[in-house]
Amino acid sequence: MSTSALASAANAAGGTPATLRRLKADEDGTTAIEFALIATPFVMMLIGIVSVCLYFFTIVELDHATWEASRDIRTGIYSSGGTGKSGVAYPTPPASDATTAQIAAYNAAVLAALRQSICKKMRDESTCLSKLRLTTSTFDVGTAVSAAPSCTQVSGAMVTADSIAAVDPNEVVVMRACYAWEFGGNLPFFKLGTMPDGSFLVQATTAFVTEQFR
Repeated sequence: MSTSALASAANAAGGTPATLRRLKADEDGTTAIEFALIATPFVMMLIGIVSVCLYFFTIVELDHATWEASRDIRTGIYSSGGTGKSGVAYPTPPASDATTAQIAAYNAAVLAALRQSICKKMRDESTCLSKLRLTTSTFDVGTAVSAAPSCTQVSGAMVTADSIAAVDPNEVVVMRACYAWEFGGNLPFFKLGTMPDGSFLVQATTAFVTEQFR
């Protein structure tokens, strides 16, 4: 800028050309502005990366827990009593002359043990127990597996109760664990909610043939 132009600007601003030259050379705060422009997308990207990691970690975690628990069904511990791989003790089956109430109590206890064996492998066992649903289907060896058990109802909501079929030796079992991951629907910049309540449905399915445990 020419001296005459600076003088004109100084007169218009009520200052001197020297004052305007100092203002022109003053770059205080430039770094802070540049950092703010760069930091905002960087922080958003960082949160997104953490969210994706949590997403895949939860899926792998449930898948591993389901596979580990399925061993208890495959080897007959689930049906005959004993301590499973995760350290959970399954109840002893009732006698052949057990009453209906005793059989119902046994079925509830063995199902609770199976659920606990899965949730012991998850980060938050208490939340897992309230958000986990187990469904199974059984098929004869050599027959086609028609369909895997579903985690959802017609409304799109997760099933409200477990559905565990009786398991016999040398039988194909398809087990699916359904977990309503509440935090998945609240991740910042990475909304995963797929359920009506806003949570994210995580599913893990395993298929195996039971051993000759009787």
